Amino acid sequence: MQAQVHGCTDPGNTVKENQDTFLAIRHNTHVALAVFDGHGKSHGKLAAETAKAFFEHKFQQDHTYEELRIDGEATLRLLFDECHATIRQAFQAYYERRRLHAEERNGGYLVVKQGLLQKSLLVQGGTTASIVVVLDSGATMLCANVGDSSSLLCVPSPLDASWSSLQASSVLHLLRKHNTLPPVAVPVELPESTSVVQLCGDHSPECMTEFQRTALARSVSTKHGNMPELLFVYDSLIDGHSNQRVSV
Repeated sequence: MQAQVHGCTDPGNTVKENQDTFLAIRHNTHVALAVFDGHGKSHGKLAAETAKAFFEHKFQQDHTYEELRIDGEATLRLLFDECHATIRQAFQAYYERRRLHAEERNGGYLVVKQGLLQKSLLVQGGTTASIVVVLDSGATMLCANVGDSSSLLCVPSPLDASWSSLQASSVLHLLRKHNTLPPVAVPVELPESTSVVQLCGDHSPECMTEFQRTALARSVSTKHGNMPELLFVYDSLIDGHSNQRVSV
């Protein structure tokens, strides 16, 4: 397999900092590519750079690829969990260097106090992640993403676009635990022959699966039954009317 890697990102400006970063690693007969889109005015760049350093280290180790061969999904889920913990530690270390204490609250949130008599402030920052790993000179390709990020396979000539997504099966497992089975929004089907293939599942706000997953992850019991604790606001096409705002 021959591989050439190129990347570019917007330089940002004085008003809005560019918090994106990416990596490309070739290790023996494997190639790992990743893009991290940081968000959050305070620590978006720190989150993205921490995630990049974490996966850069992991993708330079032989045993990472051995584990990906055995069970790609389980290995990537574990790596994402470990990366999440590493980002949390980076946030805590940032405040410790400034003699402030970042406290973890129920639900995994970090809060910090600037002074003894001041209110606790939520630590803001995070990153998306799109990762593609090509194993054994192209024998297998694995794709994983977190957040509203997408991965596309593009070729100069038409190819066989028969593929499947694990998104539906994983979400159905979650919904069965709550005894409810709403419609599952799988990625849009592509023509049998195309030059572009979407590798990841749909994570857009219009995706019913994504909405149900988020709502059920933070549901609370009320007198009206189980209601989502989180509130969602959408600007989208609803019943044929454009620009209609709907709150759920």
